[in-house]
Amino acid sequence: MAEKPPMTDQYDSTAEYAVKHNYDLVFDFEPSRGHGKSWEKLNITRDTIQKVLSGEKQYQWVWMLDYDTLIMNSAVKLEEVVEKALAFAKEEGKSRQAIQMILTRDCEPINAGSMIFRTTPWMLEMIEEWRAHEVIVDPAEGDRLEQGSLRDMVEKNVFSVAEKSVVVPQTWMNSYPEELTCYDPRDKALERPWKRGDFVIHFAGAAWHHKEMEDSIGTLMRKYHQLAE
Repeated sequence: MAEKPPMTDQYDSTAEYAVKHNYDLVFDFEPSRGHGKSWEKLNITRDTIQKVLSGEKQYQWVWMLDYDTLIMNSAVKLEEVVEKALAFAKEEGKSRQAIQMILTRDCEPINAGSMIFRTTPWMLEMIEEWRAHEVIVDPAEGDRLEQGSLRDMVEKNVFSVAEKSVVVPQTWMNSYPEELTCYDPRDKALERPWKRGDFVIHFAGAAWHHKEMEDSIGTLMRKYHQLAE
């Protein structure tokens, strides 16, 4: 019997989670013209926020999740993650109401694989600013990546992004497996791989870091999917 493609594991994981908590799950495969493939997820986020602002949908937040992820602890609710993140922002001296983006760190130090956005006009404008933001391309990365652009915007506070973002511990919603050692360096307690109880596991850069594997993302997904709770 042929093995399922990794995308099937990811869809099953996310769909089951959405059903469990009565969340809407939106997939879209509209190509991002003029940008690399990694930018395509901005299209659906933009469209979803536009539906909220037009009154067609009623969401306060949108979770943008990459395809190379698995939900490992389905008991965790997004409302809990958001509330925890806003409390974290307040501890940093930021206003809860000002926070528009919930991000996570890794060794890069920003990863764009699991992010939560407030559905506001500012966020809609931010997406277009993000698309337009130019950064020097790392030859190792090839095309200009959405992650590099966002990282630069946060570091330079372009469009007030740093002021309106909170960067929460990686393990709250974007843990990496032991095979990918690019962990959040802010605290030794955070500098660790995924462990049972963590919400999400992300196989970020698996194809790049494990070129010896024929199907690195699929191999890792199959290993960890059976450990999901």
